[in-house]
Amino acid sequence: MRQMINQKIKRGQIEEWELDKINPYDKNAKLHPDWQVEQIADSIDEFGMLDPIAVDEHGVILEGHGRFLAVQQRGDRTIPVIQVTGLSDAQKVAYRLAHNKLTMNTEFDLDLLQEDLDFLKEEDFDLDLTGFDFDIEKDSGVDRYENNNDAPPESSAKEVDVDAFEFEHKCPKYGFEFDSKK
Repeated sequence: MRQMINQKIKRGQIEEWELDKINPYDKNAKLHPDWQVEQIADSIDEFGMLDPIAVDEHGVILEGHGRFLAVQQRGDRTIPVIQVTGLSDAQKVAYRLAHNKLTMNTEFDLDLLQEDLDFLKEEDFDLDLTGFDFDIEKDSGVDRYENNNDAPPESSAKEVDVDAFEFEHKCPKYGFEFDSKK
């Protein structure tokens, strides 16, 4: 477990900021199509804005681009913000990527998920607010595209044959190969 803590990194208190003080990160790799922004806006309508966005010392979004877009769509003038200072440029990029990717690295326990969704269904709760777009029936299984006319998104990722490349260096500890920055 990594024990290094950067003492220069500071997290402020939650503050309400005007939207025009906030700058989206122009290289944000996480996609937020209109349908997803609408889902986030609907969630905010139901639950309120419970999850502040994080910005750096310049007001550039570190995490929360989708929430920012949803608040804009709703016509709100302010958003809860936590300002984080002391991150290097590399740490800012890495944090953005980690924040968006790490929760995607695991699956749901389908039995527990089914229990929760069955409970919500019994309570006549709008299941669309959960972000799950399939009809929940114990015996029907999970069909993620049942209520969605779109086919599963096609990946733009291409398989790369790394053996076809020659690299200048090899990490002695992990064996990763790489070239020097030029």
